[in-house]
Amino acid sequence: MLETMTLHSVGIDKLQHFSFYAIIAFLLAVIVCLIPPFVNGFSRICAVAFSLMFIGILEEYRQLLVPERTTEWQDAVANMLGVSIGVFLPLLIHLQWRGTKQLQRSFLPLGAVTLFVLAPLLYGLTVVSEPLPTITVRNDAFPVHNAYPEDIQTDSEQALTPETIIKKYRLQLEELKQYANQNIEQLAEEAINEWKAKQIPLTALYTKYMKRANELEKQINTEFQQIYETAKTDLQQHGFASEYANPLKQEYEDTKEEQKAEMMQKVAGEWFEQ
Repeated sequence: MLETMTLHSVGIDKLQHFSFYAIIAFLLAVIVCLIPPFVNGFSRICAVAFSLMFIGILEEYRQLLVPERTTEWQDAVANMLGVSIGVFLPLLIHLQWRGTKQLQRSFLPLGAVTLFVLAPLLYGLTVVSEPLPTITVRNDAFPVHNAYPEDIQTDSEQALTPETIIKKYRLQLEELKQYANQNIEQLAEEAINEWKAKQIPLTALYTKYMKRANELEKQINTEFQQIYETAKTDLQQHGFASEYANPLKQEYEDTKEEQKAEMMQKVAGEWFEQ
């Protein structure tokens, strides 16, 4: 199942690269086609296509300098395919308007530039890029030191996967969720009781407890960030991509939204009963 999830995430990543460059290429190609003189539209579209392909390849080289990013030649290919599809329709429309006269002379320099510039850059990426994420099974047990060592290493040798590493951090995330729920419920209860007692005006009450809620959220965010960064470091230390920790962040954001909605519903229900 984890392998299926990995292949799915890889496919989504390539689709995102393809879609982004296709949309940008289409918009730019349409814009340059509408700039007079219209006779220069073909050369402008080719310039847009070449520039975006060049940028798409250089972007993958740039990721060599970013510790938490991976360089994959497949991403560059997805970028180039996106550019090709993006400029196809504007180019087709332009050719219908202009006709094919004297276009053969334009294809020769364009093909030469593409061959001598983009091809070596793309080949270089195949040399320096990292392989696609794969699920590896390791027979050797790693000396993992954490709050839940039993989740990763047992008396017998156990296969280590990103899922087993993330599992212990999900337990820590659950503890953080329980801690946040307790504090949120206590804060809401205090606000409701003070409102019922009519001790201070509503605006002052809102300001007071909103400030405390923001302080609590900041504290919880700090605690989560520590868990998240530790999880990414743990994954990298065992040879896995840090992106495997991204579901933790999504789960945390979803939980935050649910907690906010529940608190607002509870407080609003009490106030409307008054």
